[in-house]
Amino acid sequence: MQVATVYDSANRTTTHYVNGKQVSQDKLSASMVVPEVSIGAASIGNWSEPYSQDPDFAVRNLNGAIDEFALFSTALSAEEINTLYQTGKP
Repeated sequence: MQVATVYDSANRTTTHYVNGKQVSQDKLSASMVVPEVSIGAASIGNWSEPYSQDPDFAVRNLNGAIDEFALFSTALSAEEINTLYQTGKP
């Protein structure tokens, strides 16, 4: 299974894909667009302890494994996302 999210600041959209196919797209208001994305302390796959004093903290569970992870410096097109899926599927 491939899950992909594309944040495109130029077109003000966030698009989600499953197995190379678009499943949703959100148009962002100008106030939601940031020209440069910076990722601070983060965990991939929710390996950190699922506990926080913050009442708005949501416990997320990953039941499975992550085979590959990729982070690109530019927004990929729908065709590029589909090509990555087609190339990587067994």
